[in-house]
Amino acid sequence: MIIIILVSLGGIIAYRIKSNQSQEAKGKDKGGARPPAQVEAMIIQPEIYRDQLSLTGSITANEQAEIRSEVSGIVQNIYFQEGSFVSKDQILLKVVDAELQAQLGQSKTKESLALENERRAKLLLQKRVSAKRNTILHERNSSLRKLKPK
Repeated sequence: MIIIILVSLGGIIAYRIKSNQSQEAKGKDKGGARPPAQVEAMIIQPEIYRDQLSLTGSITANEQAEIRSEVSGIVQNIYFQEGSFVSKDQILLKVVDAELQAQLGQSKTKESLALENERRAKLLLQKRVSAKRNTILHERNSSLRKLKPK
C-alpha cells in the first residue's frame, strides 16, 4: 500500500516537472520576451500640508438638562452663553417681574396690617383685664367696707 502511494506521488511530481519544462520551451520559442508592463505616472508638485479634515455629521451631548421656570413670564436678560458651563445656584435668566413685585408689595402691606391688628388686640386685651381687675377690686373693697363697723 505504501508502495502504491509512493509510486503515485512520484508520478505526480514527474508530470509537473515535465509540464514546466514544456512551458519554458514554448516561452523560448517566442523569444522569451514578456509583454511591456503598463505604468501610470504623475508629476509631483510641492504643496502646503494642512492637517485638517472636513466632515459632515451631527453631535450629541453627553448630558442634557431640561430647564423650567418656576414662574411664567417674558425673559428680560440671559446671563449665560449657549454651550458654556454653568454652576449650581447660578442665575441664568431674569424674567420681567413687575407683577411679582406688585404681589410682594401687597403681601408686605397685608403683613404690616396683620401685625398692627395683633398689637391693637393685645392692648385691648390688657385694657379688658385691667378693667375687670379694677371691677373685682372695687367689689372687694365695697364688701370690706360693709363688713367694717362704723
